[in-house]
Amino acid sequence: MAVHRHNGLQCLRRLSAIIVFPDDEEPTFTKFPELPSEIRAMIMVEAILAPKAITVSRTRKLVKPTGKGGQTVKLPCATVHVLDAYDPAMLHVNKQARQLALKHYRYAFHGRLKKPIYFNFTIDYLQFETGHTIPVFEAPSARLGFGKVDRKISPQDPAYHSRSTSV
Repeated sequence: MAVHRHNGLQCLRRLSAIIVFPDDEEPTFTKFPELPSEIRAMIMVEAILAPKAITVSRTRKLVKPTGKGGQTVKLPCATVHVLDAYDPAMLHVNKQARQLALKHYRYAFHGRLKKPIYFNFTIDYLQFETGHTIPVFEAPSARLGFGKVDRKISPQDPAYHSRSTSV
């Protein structure tokens, strides 16, 4: 008798591909809490590891972030388009999802963005609206929460794409 081994996540993907929902009905999976915690964690990690592009544009204002020791410095600031700057949904699902998400996301770019954002330095990337935004990020500081920035030019889009290579 042959024994078949199944990857739980692959089975779920195949199942979700064949389920059809009426247009007016939101898809729900009410049995999710009843799944073993290991399978729930696998599903949550898949959701967490979806890369996001954060579009950044520059403002003309200087911000005065307060550093360690109460020091105040003036820095050029960038704003994040509201459409891109959402908190990862997994931070708001439940305690288990939040704990998993916080292993991958950091609250970053204090003093560089008008409002810091949750960012996964491994897979997320910043997409600069114009080249005028890049200088806001080109002088990284450990105090501000990110490391050296690599400048990449995407062949599909003339805008710069950058990713942090260290923290």
